[in-house]
Amino acid sequence: MGRILTVVASANLVVLFVFVGLATLQFEAILSNMVRERLVVLATRTAVPFNSVVDLGLPVSSVRNALAVLEAAKQSDPAIDDITLFSLGGEIIHSTSDQNTQVVPIAWVSAVSDPEAGGVFQIDERASFVTGIDVGELSAPSARLAIKYSNAQAMDQMRAMVAKLSFVAGLLMIVTILIGALVLRLALAEHVRIIDGILAAYDLFERSFWRASNPDKDKPKDVDGLGISSAYFWDQLWKSERMYESERKSVCPSDKGGDS
Repeated sequence: MGRILTVVASANLVVLFVFVGLATLQFEAILSNMVRERLVVLATRTAVPFNSVVDLGLPVSSVRNALAVLEAAKQSDPAIDDITLFSLGGEIIHSTSDQNTQVVPIAWVSAVSDPEAGGVFQIDERASFVTGIDVGELSAPSARLAIKYSNAQAMDQMRAMVAKLSFVAGLLMIVTILIGALVLRLALAEHVRIIDGILAAYDLFERSFWRASNPDKDKPKDVDGLGISSAYFWDQLWKSERMYESERKSVCPSDKGGDS
């Protein structure tokens, strides 16, 4: 029964491992899509005042309190590292970043936007991802607005989810092993009883054989079931022993019980 429980536990471990892995990947995909969609909405709303001045024929740099607009948008989520408004050449017009840089990464400038999504573009970086939007006419944008979002918070949520799933999977494994052990014990109780009876008969046969005991007097307790009887097994053991003795005596008539 121990081997069966080991197989059951191993199978459960594999199934639960696959379950945790697939659930984690699914959660990661859902979380990433939700965050990106929220950032698209935030970028669209933040770009409204800049689009308004462009529609009037004014440069985006003429927006009053532009930096305050970007800072207000940044405060909406602590995971936002930076919001930057930059020209199509990559020069920074306004930025919430404290870094003393004048240009944005080349990948931000060369990113291809989707006109059907309102000029939105997405960039994946090592420790963050960037969601941006074109400012002005989609066919001829005047500038770009980019929101840099840290992956740290998403990774923390992922770790928390993995921990919860692993805890639940561990509990399920313990419960299934306990239930499996109980079911096996109940299902195999009759088999175990018969096997124990046969082993007891065989053990007594060995001891009786070496002690020259009377097989009819020293019979073990009869255990039967499932079409098997320990008494029948006991009789067959002594029958085989008598056949062996008879054959030995026929081959070696001078042997009276000693070694041949």
